[in-house]
Amino acid sequence: MHRYDAVFLDAQGTLIQPHPPTSVLYAEACRRCGQEIDPSRIARSIADLWMEHKRATDGRLRFDTSDEISRQWWTDFNTRLFHRLGMGGEPEPFVATLWELFGRPENWRTFPEVEMVTGELRRRGYRLGMVSNWDSRLLSICDGLGLTSRLDFVLASALVGAEKPDPRIFEMALARAGVAPERAIHVGDDYEADVLGAQHVGISALLLDRDGVHDGKPNRIRSLQELLDSLP
Repeated sequence: MHRYDAVFLDAQGTLIQPHPPTSVLYAEACRRCGQEIDPSRIARSIADLWMEHKRATDGRLRFDTSDEISRQWWTDFNTRLFHRLGMGGEPEPFVATLWELFGRPENWRTFPEVEMVTGELRRRGYRLGMVSNWDSRLLSICDGLGLTSRLDFVLASALVGAEKPDPRIFEMALARAGVAPERAIHVGDDYEADVLGAQHVGISALLLDRDGVHDGKPNRIRSLQELLDSLP
């Protein structure tokens, strides 16, 4: 008998990633607005601004409980980035271009092992669900990447009104899968949102640390292949 009946998976950083990388997509938005900015400079600016946001909110960056809130956060963050990069003109075209670029399925791809791992988990009889802090565009992205047919359900926080680590989104996942908490395991790359959030409702959890930046954290794996190796 399986120890678990359901496997829940985060989206970005776990199943999917921007392609081309985030900084390259931002550079494309800059070019469309008449500015040539090196992607490495953009990457540094994004990282710095993100850390400032985290400090200002005591590490609790929650902004995906509705499409309206997601879009407003996106606008605020990228308007600040626009000015930090020293771009001329008004920020609205830059912000709108970014929203459009990141909403295209062709600008995302699955990680190399995802097709094999999800196929094998389905073959072994597990129920699979995506549980992600994301706006409603996640659904069309999953469709475009062929992920929807590989999963039993997709939960986007903006559509259900709760985002990880809020226990409600995990409880919704349990209800969709039709399993008790102890019969589910969740995998994601955010320790607070994914690991602690899942564990709070009694779901086992693994931290996916693809880049090896979470040394010392418990229940850590480096790829989804390790998840597959640990499940019967």
